[in-house]
Amino acid sequence: MRAVEDVGRRLSRGERPDLSDDDAFPICDGDGTPVGVLTTDALRSWRERTSVSATTNVGKLVSEDIVLVAPDETALSVYLLFRGGTDYVLVGYSNDVGVLTPSEFSHMVDVRRQIAGVRPNAP
Repeated sequence: MRAVEDVGRRLSRGERPDLSDDDAFPICDGDGTPVGVLTTDALRSWRERTSVSATTNVGKLVSEDIVLVAPDETALSVYLLFRGGTDYVLVGYSNDVGVLTPSEFSHMVDVRRQIAGVRPNAP
């Protein structure tokens, strides 16, 4: 996953970064508190709209449907957040923040099951 700083540098140099991946970047305020998520989908749609000025700030593109959790939060709690309709869960680690989406969470659970040797239930 590309770092948001890398995307910002490329945009400031006039380069067009590859936005074909569906990445999500945590956005923090000046104090480092997470306030939302900027997705490549939002950047793609911004780039395609002609009515948006080149000086549009990140705050206008950011998704605020987030929940911040600690790294020791249970998988069940995170599952319930996603089941309740939360789009992004931000996991805070001291000075870092990670973004977790429902599809990434599902993939993580599948990998953990494989490691544990748990077989899926037959339909």
